[in-house]
Amino acid sequence: MPILTGVSVSLLSLFLMISFSKDLSNIEIAILYAVYYGGYGMSFSSLMTSGLTSLEKKDHAQGNAIFNTLQQFSGALGTA
Repeated sequence: MPILTGVSVSLLSLFLMISFSKDLSNIEIAILYAVYYGGYGMSFSSLMTSGLTSLEKKDHAQGNAIFNTLQQFSGALGTA
């Protein structure tokens, strides 16, 4: 349920930002951006937990390292 809620909130705020992009003030953009990343955070943390539970107990450290590496790489790629 948190995954679907997070994705729905993220998509709704993204849709609102795209639809009303010319009419939004800076405050409204900041609020929608915060809502977007709130939904993203809600879904990503649940997806990470779900993915780690599918691994065996001895592989949890490697799975966590892979998730963290991919998150840092995608953040650096998005910044660039």
